[in-house]
Amino acid sequence: MPLCVAPLRRFHGPNAREGTRYAEDEPAGEHEPDLRLTRPDLKVQEECHQYRAASDGGQRLAEHSKAITSDRRTVRRGHRRLRHSRQVVLDCKVVLDLNGLPDFRTRIAVFHVPSVPFTRTIMHESQLLQLIAQRSASLRGLTTALGTVETGPGDDAAVVRTGSGEALLITVDQLVVGRHVEPGAPIDLIARKAVARSVSDIAAMGGAGAWALATGLLPKDFANADGLFDAMAKWASHWGCPLIGGDIASGPGELSLTVTVAGTMLGGAAPVLRSGARAGDLLYVTGELGGSLASGRHATFEPRLQAGQRAAALGASAMIDISDGLGRDAGRVGKASGCRLVIDAKRLPMHAGVSGWREAASDGEDYELLIAVPPELEAEAGKAGWLGPIGAIERGDPGAVMMDEQGEVHDASQLGWDH
Repeated sequence: MPLCVAPLRRFHGPNAREGTRYAEDEPAGEHEPDLRLTRPDLKVQEECHQYRAASDGGQRLAEHSKAITSDRRTVRRGHRRLRHSRQVVLDCKVVLDLNGLPDFRTRIAVFHVPSVPFTRTIMHESQLLQLIAQRSASLRGLTTALGTVETGPGDDAAVVRTGSGEALLITVDQLVVGRHVEPGAPIDLIARKAVARSVSDIAAMGGAGAWALATGLLPKDFANADGLFDAMAKWASHWGCPLIGGDIASGPGELSLTVTVAGTMLGGAAPVLRSGARAGDLLYVTGELGGSLASGRHATFEPRLQAGQRAAALGASAMIDISDGLGRDAGRVGKASGCRLVIDAKRLPMHAGVSGWREAASDGEDYELLIAVPPELEAEAGKAGWLGPIGAIERGDPGAVMMDEQGEVHDASQLGWDH
């Protein structure tokens, strides 16, 4: 359904202080919007959609299509017909200046053309990732100059089978100061976590790092670029994936880093995917959970490379690194595998100070591995030092559930982070 945006000339009403205004706050037909953006230095942000003003400040914005997801909310406020127009005002969005701050002098109205029943979509990270994976399903089996794509979006890393038969793992992750680390954090910790997040994805596939690339969007007043590069190079080499290239730019906002890591499987082992879990498998984790943000462990964790490689060598069924929370990441394994993960709250290993299973399952940023193994590998899992079993896999609705101390079952798939 086509969308366009236009500035409103006046802005008032009970919702003005919240940065949102519906057209019913203003008498119908009082104005006709001009479908041009007159502030080329402004940008508009709306959930997963981003509209930017044309450089000349007068180019009509292109039509944008909406992604359809299962999470829908019908907009019922603000429907009215404008004078001499078939457009209907649906909602208004705050305009952000180049520093990312609200500009309360200008508002953007979102219009639907024509005026037929409309469903507004709010898309979260999990929904967007699922949509990307669905749209990328045709990539499986695609042959490129490098090799054949075996695993695309939807797992911790892509898998490309090279002409020599080697499984090449490729992953990318980002770190944004203010979201993944506190502003003012030491440069060494920022660099460490930026690299470690991608290395952890390689660990979750059972692989070893080979090399890394990095990009940095540096604030214009950033004065420690040399130190940042040295620290990133140090940590990349520490985990066996030397930094061999990248790119830098400067811009508004906080420091943002992106790290791509390529890896390989050792000893002919197959990559461990999220989609391999089967009914009867047992569940283990590689360490205690919870309290990562409060304790600072989120910035100092050690990617579980050796544990992942051991799991791959033993023939683990499925694996994922716990970044968004045990519950949400377990749900991803269940949905990818078409089965249900049942986690026993009484068996969860928790760090000291964690209040209970809900906190342990939802805090996130643990970067431990959740491993599913066939029951015949239970003894080997114990020898490897993994903690558990914390649950098992059974047939049922794909996802994950938590069984509490009273035997009550809770949906675990919603426990964790969803940006």
